[in-house]
Amino acid sequence: MTTNKTWMTDYPEEVLAWMRQREAKHLNYNGKSPQLASRGELVDLICMVTEHLKLSVATTHLAVHLLDRFMDSHFILENQLKLTALTVIMLADRAFMQWPTSLVAAACVACGRLSSNFEPIWSATLETTTGYTIQSLSQIMDLFLRMYRSEKKNSTCSTPESGYGSRCPSLQGSP
Repeated sequence: MTTNKTWMTDYPEEVLAWMRQREAKHLNYNGKSPQLASRGELVDLICMVTEHLKLSVATTHLAVHLLDRFMDSHFILENQLKLTALTVIMLADRAFMQWPTSLVAAACVACGRLSSNFEPIWSATLETTTGYTIQSLSQIMDLFLRMYRSEKKNSTCSTPESGYGSRCPSLQGSP
C-alpha cells in the first residue's frame, strides 16, 4: 500500500472512521479528573471573564460544562489549566453545538478557503478526505459568514499610534 501524501499515512479512511466513531460516542462524566482540586479556581476564572465580557449565563454554564468534560478525560499540565479555562469560554458559542465537531471544523476550512479566494472552495480531495460535501457545510458556512460580517461591521480598530485599541460590541452581548 502506498502512503497517502495528504494524510501521511497508509490508512486515511480507517483513521477518519476511527475519529468519527470517537466523536459519536458520548463519554460519561466521571468527576475523576486529576486536576479536580483546581476546578473551583478555574470556574471562578470562567465566571470572572464571562462577566467582564458580558456574556450570557448560558455561555458561562456551557464553558464550565466543557471544562468539566475535558478535564475528566485529559490530563492537563498545571501551567496550562488557565489557558484551558479561557479556551472553553471561546468554544462556548452555543450556535455551533448542534453539529459534529468535524463538520464545524470542515466548514471553518471552507470559509478560510473562500475568504482567501482559493479555488475550488471545496476540492474533491477535501470532500474525499473529510467525507463532507460543500452542500453539507453550507448551513454552517452561512452562519460563520454572517457572524464574520456582523463582527466586521460592529468592530473598529484604531491605529497603532493610539494604542491598538479596539471596540467589539459583539463581545459585549450574549453570543
